[in-house]
Amino acid sequence: MTRLVQKDFAAFRDFICNYNLQALNGNEEFWQIYKSSHTMLYGIMALISELNYIIEEKEACGDDDKKVDILDIEVEYLKECFSDLSSTIFISVHGAYKGARLLLRSSIEMFLRGMFSKEVPEIQTEKNLYRVFESIKKAPSIVKDESYKIHFDEIHQIYAELCAHAHTASKLQMEEIYALNLFPKFETDDLKNFSSTFKILVRDYIFMICHRFNKEFHTIHFENRQAILDCLNRKEKPIVMGVAD
Repeated sequence: MTRLVQKDFAAFRDFICNYNLQALNGNEEFWQIYKSSHTMLYGIMALISELNYIIEEKEACGDDDKKVDILDIEVEYLKECFSDLSSTIFISVHGAYKGARLLLRSSIEMFLRGMFSKEVPEIQTEKNLYRVFESIKKAPSIVKDESYKIHFDEIHQIYAELCAHAHTASKLQMEEIYALNLFPKFETDDLKNFSSTFKILVRDYIFMICHRFNKEFHTIHFENRQAILDCLNRKEKPIVMGVAD
C-alpha cells in the first residue's frame, strides 16, 4: 500500500468514525421537507401493519368466510415494499438520493406483486417489470375502475422516471460526487425532487391498498385510519370512505 493510499485511508477512517448528522439539527428547511415525507411513511406503515393484523386475526379464527381475500405471498410483498420505503428515507437523509431512487423503484416492484399476484398470477415469476406492467394493465380491477387505473398509471410513469435516473441519466440527473469530497451530502433541490416523488408514490400505494381492502380499512383503529386518510387528497378521501358521488 503506497503512502498516498495509506494517507487517504486514514482520512476515510477518520471521516467514518466522526460521521454524524448533528449539523442538520438546525436546518429547518431540511426538517420541513422530511416532515411531510414522514407523514406519508407513517400512513403506509399504519395501513400495512393494520392489514397484516386483520389478516392474522381472521386466519386465527378459522372461518374461511371471514378471511381477507389476499395471498400470503402478497402480504409478504407489501411488507417488503414498506421496508424499501423505510430504507429509502434513511439513505436519503444522508444525501444518497440516487440510491434512494433505486430503492423507490424496488418498492414499486414489491407493491405490484403485493397487489396483483392473485389477480395476475404470472407476475410472481416474471422478472421483466415492463411485462409485469403490461400484464397488470389487462387486470379486471384496472380495466373496470378508472380511479384505480389513474393511480396505477401514475406509478407506471414514476417507474419510468426512476429508470431514467438509473439507466439513461442526463447531466441534470447525474448525481454529483462529493465526498471526502466524494461522499453524498444534503442538497436542497435534490431532496425536494426526491421528496415530491416519494410522496406521490406513497399516496398512490395507500389509495390502491385502501381501495382493494376497503372493507378491512373501515375496521382499522380510528387514530390509524385518520393518519392514513391524512395522506390522501380531497378527491381520494371520499372514494376510500365510500361517500363519493
